[in-house]
Amino acid sequence: MFQGVCLLFVLFIIGCAEPPPSSLFSSLVLAGSVNPKNTIGLGHTRLLNFAKELLFGLDANAAGGYGNPTQVLTQFYRFYVSDKDDCSSLTVATDYGALGLQKDMTFNPILFAARPDEADYKCIAIEMDDTVYFRPDTSGVNAWAACTDVTMQYTSDLYRSDDTLAWTDPAGNAIAARGTQLVPITDRIFLYASTTPARVTNGVVKAPASQVLQLTKTLEVPTSFVFYTDFASHVNGSGSVCHLDNPTYGVR
Repeated sequence: MFQGVCLLFVLFIIGCAEPPPSSLFSSLVLAGSVNPKNTIGLGHTRLLNFAKELLFGLDANAAGGYGNPTQVLTQFYRFYVSDKDDCSSLTVATDYGALGLQKDMTFNPILFAARPDEADYKCIAIEMDDTVYFRPDTSGVNAWAACTDVTMQYTSDLYRSDDTLAWTDPAGNAIAARGTQLVPITDRIFLYASTTPARVTNGVVKAPASQVLQLTKTLEVPTSFVFYTDFASHVNGSGSVCHLDNPTYGVR
């Protein structure tokens, strides 16, 4: 019986083109959230925090007049780590392939789970799309005529042609900023987090400050942490387009 279970497990792993990320066998886990304050539990406390974060997204009282998104979907591709605080020599820790994997940030997803080499990591990088798909809450619909329905899914472009500072890839090459809120165009972007953000800005990556987040401490595996996109009060319907204002990004 035990051998049969093992064989079934092996066949499951081999047969899945994209097995879901698991924190069970991973030494470095990056979760997602729309909340910059609440901690996320990994393990038995995770269900409780799912509920807290979901309420955060659905609570109209937290909207402050503009509205909160009740859904924030985006595509994630790769998770990188480096033991250098200038984010050079990045190593791929998790790779979802060319198609990526879509995550809903309002449900506290596990964005990436990895088993990198044992080291003290001073930089991480996230490769993702710059378009998000969202639904506004009731206060957002009430505040903006362009946001017509809480069940409607809208698209928002976060890195657009009117951005004045070009974001960069890990080689320091500028990423073309395309699209508008009216006509979104999906571009692949990178977000960096370092223990010394100025080193990323002034080093080989040459990323502007808006692209680099603060790591409060060196990551020593095993560990887990949270990447958040704070969209509270960010539903906007100006210009006759229901969209999200750019969030506050962060790592905690």
